Amino acid sequence: MKKLTVILMAATLCCGCVSQKSSTKVERFEQDAQLIQAALNEHKFTVEVDHVYPSRFPARHLDYGYEITVRNDSLISYLPYFGRAYSLPYDGGKGLNFKARISQYQTKRIKKDLTRIDLTAQNEEDIYQYQVEIFDNGSADIQVLSRQRESIRFTGTFKK
Repeated sequence: MKKLTVILMAATLCCGCVSQKSSTKVERFEQDAQLIQAALNEHKFTVEVDHVYPSRFPARHLDYGYEITVRNDSLISYLPYFGRAYSLPYDGGKGLNFKARISQYQTKRIKKDLTRIDLTAQNEEDIYQYQVEIFDNGSADIQVLSRQRESIRFTGTFKK
């Protein structure tokens, strides 16, 4: 009988610990989601990229610090490009490494845990459309469309 009582008490304590841990995880997730939404509303965020998915080549893991940064009305893009270019300057151009003013910026909540940002930026070489999808857990997906190059996709992590 003593063994049964001890086992029941231990089980009750364990269940209490598990429910407390899961509630703190949920609270932490909700706090992270609120921080992400606040940064998106302020137009101040960075997405650090770790994978690239070119149209014609296999996916690659990126080790170097590639990223895009949005600060108010500016886009700083530091991304590699693999793919076909239709028309380029003689020296090969800047690719996706530039700083430009954002001409259009639109935020839309697509799903319960997903926000999509459509932004357009232009430099002397081309007009770029970035579609950035940010999940509440901090993972991000970037699709880059251009007039002079094939589209390319990146994945990474949201940073404030």
